[in-house]
Amino acid sequence: MTFPIVIYLCNEVHRGKISYTTEGPKITIDGINDLKLSKQDIEFRFIEDSKSEENVCIIENRIRFSPISCLKKYSIDVQSQDDLYPPSSKRWVKHLSELGSEALFSVQEIIGEKHYLMSVVDVLSGNLLRLHPIHNYEAAILLMETDWENYNRLLVRETISLNDTKIIEKLLDGSPPSWAELSQLVQGINVPNLKRGSAMRETMNQLIPKSYPKEIRIELMAFLAYTINLKIPKVDPLDFQAAMRKQFQSMPLLHTLLIGHIQCLLEGIEPPQYVRLMIMGERKLIQDGKEPTPSNSDLWTSTWYKLMSMFPDQKKRVAVIAARLNKNQDVITELPITRYDAKKSRDAWLNRFSLVRDGIMLRGYVQDQKIGLTKMVYIGNTHRWPHKHLALSARLGNPEKNAPFIQMMVMPLTASERIMRSKPNIAQVDWSTSTVNYHLYDVKNRRWKTNLTQLTKSISSSKKTNELNREFNINTESFVRIPDMIEAKVLDFASLGMYLQSLELGNYYELLHLNSRGLKKKLGELIDAGIIQLQYLSYFSGLISFCIEIRGDLAQLNAIAGSSLRYFPSATVMISNDKQICYILCRIPEELALELFAKLPARAEEHNLIFKGYRMTAYVGYVHNLYQRLLQPDGTWDDDISGFLSQIRT
Repeated sequence: MTFPIVIYLCNEVHRGKISYTTEGPKITIDGINDLKLSKQDIEFRFIEDSKSEENVCIIENRIRFSPISCLKKYSIDVQSQDDLYPPSSKRWVKHLSELGSEALFSVQEIIGEKHYLMSVVDVLSGNLLRLHPIHNYEAAILLMETDWENYNRLLVRETISLNDTKIIEKLLDGSPPSWAELSQLVQGINVPNLKRGSAMRETMNQLIPKSYPKEIRIELMAFLAYTINLKIPKVDPLDFQAAMRKQFQSMPLLHTLLIGHIQCLLEGIEPPQYVRLMIMGERKLIQDGKEPTPSNSDLWTSTWYKLMSMFPDQKKRVAVIAARLNKNQDVITELPITRYDAKKSRDAWLNRFSLVRDGIMLRGYVQDQKIGLTKMVYIGNTHRWPHKHLALSARLGNPEKNAPFIQMMVMPLTASERIMRSKPNIAQVDWSTSTVNYHLYDVKNRRWKTNLTQLTKSISSSKKTNELNREFNINTESFVRIPDMIEAKVLDFASLGMYLQSLELGNYYELLHLNSRGLKKKLGELIDAGIIQLQYLSYFSGLISFCIEIRGDLAQLNAIAGSSLRYFPSATVMISNDKQICYILCRIPEELALELFAKLPARAEEHNLIFKGYRMTAYVGYVHNLYQRLLQPDGTWDDDISGFLSQIRT
């Protein structure tokens, strides 16, 4: 869409036009064909007779032309009802959705105002979807990439291709199974009027409930067809999994089921009776108190959870290996079970297969005070827009009940002092660390356990800070070392977590510009300096995220912190000496959470402690480039906190 404008250029005034295109805003001056001046030199304003519409708002102010643009998914319909952010200008943030189509967002500074002019152009059609002012702090959602967006951009690079579909179509259009093979598939269930069709599709179509969504039915038909002659792979697990992901990258259901089936073959376990389970699920005969009750609208869900519970538990192998790695604190930049190990031993092959399947990663916890920074924590409902010093933000509780949010920020002391003067209820963290406790995983019963008795006892106990330091190996030397840009990048990637299989394949090399040996050396130096502590972990299945806030005497808080770090499956603890607050971000079994929060508040009150617990129901992180974006070219930390202060109402 094109608008007439007045252009201010080199002390001259011209008439011209501005067009909002799929390549960004473009300016033309009437009578001048080739405009080669720097974009920074141009200012403009819309001519008053420009047309305004509902989402196209023409303003009178001067605007600096130089646009900042990025691509995001935009939905015409409102998709987000309970997002992590406050109400946005004309509710534009609620239209950001992965379900939408790709759009080019551009922001341009409105001169003399704390606003930007935002334009949104549909990349496919070229239509202008929005043009209106937004507050300057709203633009950070566009200009700051979340950890999830970064992960998908860098490590989930493959685009969905038609190759997957061609492979499946060829399989389903092929020869049908023999009667013996068909009988094996329908073991344990009677399928009325079962026929051997002329092709695989016609035969398998009888075995998949018609109530399932079309896409799921196709993947399930292909899965049953593959299981007929599926063999134990003879190649290395890492090569096998990489080939599987590449072959079925747009069919995650098929990929997951095939891996589960292969693990049954590897462990010598009889695979589940898939057809029987699907038919039982359709008839609502699957009962499992731990899983969702199937509904008429989603009969596949109960079957899926039941199937997943019947596959071998790869967590037991991963838990043992990860516990050993965390105890030894070795720096590992490849899978701990090598290709050579896997060739020599079937058990080692299974261990390596489980590590790849479960996605074990290296993650680092940074002691910010060792690099001249400090953590800040705020729990409340205000100033929730992202800014350069924000590390994470999480909603605590039900969004329909005006739930508070926890925000963790990282900044130099000069900035933290200004923030606390402006917002006294923000706490500066004086002591923090993080732990992962795989020894709490009960391999036999496939569940996490926690010693609630020890946690309860800690409420009436006390502990000195130097005791915590010794217990959790915290380096207390006062020396501060500001990292260089390479070290800042290593800290960022480690904070986010790096998958060991991706490290072994060299996928991080072009991102870090460090090979395995170089990365290991850098991590070792950072560990020796007390800057980072390493953890090895995978996805925590069967756990929920909780935030605990405790106020009271510092010695009591230290004791509770120590128990939480020892007896929760995973915990990050932050203590503010001045505010006398302890924050605990933890992953725990849901049944424990119910018991914990039924008993501990009253117990805490008996000992003059204030105990609050919240379930974390939404989360957004910005740690993947935190230290890189704060480290300035002159080697100092960025203490410009205007992005935060601009959100505080005066």
